[in-house]
Formats: sequence, structure tokens, C-alpha cells
Amino acid sequence: MKLDLVVFGSDGGILRRLLTEMGPVRPLKTIVRAFVIDAECGQIASILVNEVNACAPGNPNSCLDGLALSSRLKDPRFYK
Repeated sequence: MKLDLVVFGSDGGILRRLLTEMGPVRPLKTIVRAFVIDAECGQIASILVNEVNACAPGNPNSCLDGLALSSRLKDPRFYK
């Protein structure tokens, strides 16, 4: 699975857009993936899963619909 992520700053502007490898993702398994965002943590207001660019097996649109996003932190907001 490859995700197109958009990172927004506290001013609402785009800080960074990146394509990141997230898979393989097993059903009902919590995963942690690390990726670099050239910004201080306090500058990040939200992260949008803009699109699923690759998903195997299956159609990227159904993979996006099936994603359940969560975070243990209140901020930043993580959504699709």
C-alpha cells in the first residue's frame, strides 16, 4: 500500500506532500510507519490521507474506503 499524504501547518497551508510505502498491512493489526517531515512537530496541525496510490490486492479506492485511521494523540488531526 502506498499513500499520498498531505501535511498541513497550523496556518492551514501545506507544509509537505509525500508518497509513502505503508504496506503490507494485515487485517486487524495496528502498525507504525516512520517517515520524515521537514518541520517541527508543533508546526503540524493535520495530516490528510489524500489518496491511496497503490493497493494490492485490490482497487485503491476500496482500500481508501476500508482504512480506519486513528491516533493516540489529539493533535495533529489525522484524516482521510
